[in-house]
Parts: sequence; C-alpha cells; structure tokens
Amino acid sequence: MKIDKLRHDLLVLLSAKSLASINEGNKDIFVERSRIIEFLGNDGKRWPLILSELLEADEIKVYNTNGQNGFFSTDLGNMAYSNKKYLLRHQNLMINRAKNFMQIAIPLLSFMITVCIGNV
Repeated sequence: MKIDKLRHDLLVLLSAKSLASINEGNKDIFVERSRIIEFLGNDGKRWPLILSELLEADEIKVYNTNGQNGFFSTDLGNMAYSNKKYLLRHQNLMINRAKNFMQIAIPLLSFMITVCIGNV
C-alpha cells in the first residue's frame, strides 16, 4: 500500500525539522498539523491512518502547547527514517505482489499456449 511510502515521506519531513532545530540550536522541533495535512496532499483525509502506526510505535509524538499543535520525530522515528523501515516494507509489498501475479500468470499462459498448440 501507498501508506507505508507516505509514512516514510512524513518521517523525512519530521526528521529534517528535528535535525534542523538541533543544528540551529533552537527548540522549534515540531511540524504543525496543518502543514502535515498539506504535505500529504490528496491523502490528507487519511492522515489519522498514516499517523496511527507512527504514534503507536513512539516514532513520533504529539506536540500541543499554547494553542499550537503538531507532531515531532523521536529518536525511534529518526532511526526508522535512517533505516528506511517503511520504505523497505513498501518495496517488499510491491515485490510480493509481483511474485504472486507471476505465480498465477505463468501457469495460465503456459496452459493457454498448450491448448492453442494442441488444437493445431
């Protein structure tokens, strides 16, 4: 599913903000919720589904102070980003789908060829 790729892209955004704040020495480490929904584009309606696993694994945390709310990446989130956890899971899913398709398509094609040759 595309959701794992979107999770990786979101971790890219949050980790970049976290690293930038560390390098600049400021405490502005969070990305606002509206920015995340804007970043997800057409998938903004599915953002709770996208964020749920990241929140459950403590890879991101909720930031809610003084009327500002958003999310920030934790150390686990930075590790998941650097290890490409969700990107690799997305790629493995695509590879498995291709394998399953080929396991069905090759026998069907060989059967169809056999039937066509047998009728000649």
